[in-house]
Amino acid sequence: MIYQQGAKQNFQLANQSCAVFRKPPEGFIKLNCDGAAKGNPGPAGFGGIFRNTEGATQWIYAEHGGTMSNNEAEFMAVHQGLKIARRNGYKKLEIEGDSTLVINAIRQLIQGKSWEKVVKSWRSASTVREIGDMLTGIDVTLTSHVRREGNKPADCLANWGSNERRAPIDDSWTNQKKLARWDELNQLIRKDNDEANQG
Repeated sequence: MIYQQGAKQNFQLANQSCAVFRKPPEGFIKLNCDGAAKGNPGPAGFGGIFRNTEGATQWIYAEHGGTMSNNEAEFMAVHQGLKIARRNGYKKLEIEGDSTLVINAIRQLIQGKSWEKVVKSWRSASTVREIGDMLTGIDVTLTSHVRREGNKPADCLANWGSNERRAPIDDSWTNQKKLARWDELNQLIRKDNDEANQG
């Protein structure tokens, strides 16, 4: 795998989109995140999952976002993920998602472009600005794009969050994994790790 040095001691993964989950490089935590809007705009949710070099799940989050566009929900997934990463002390972070627009925007922010030049819609402007600010608190950032089939756990969490009747989740996986509501997510995580180990 090739690494390209960018601005502010951050890096980006120089590889093609992958169709399966890949474990992050040694010493990194990987954030897979996703947003889901039932309409464009419409009721939306966003969520994400943090995993370590061994593929072990560390943390999950899912939240209802109100009425949003798909792109707003995708940016909010990154925004919330970065808040958690900074709070939890994840200093070497790989951010992976299935939105080309969002991953490319993050890469531009890492490379030093101002948020005004990165954002394409006023609806996401304040979120993108805050993402740029939070990236400065991460020592090393990798970005990678994964096709939707390789981002299923994050998609599951985003869809879970799209239901406005559900309370937000922001918790250690150790505290959550035995709950019946996460049976599907457990299966998706196991499938990811099986495929990563085969690769």
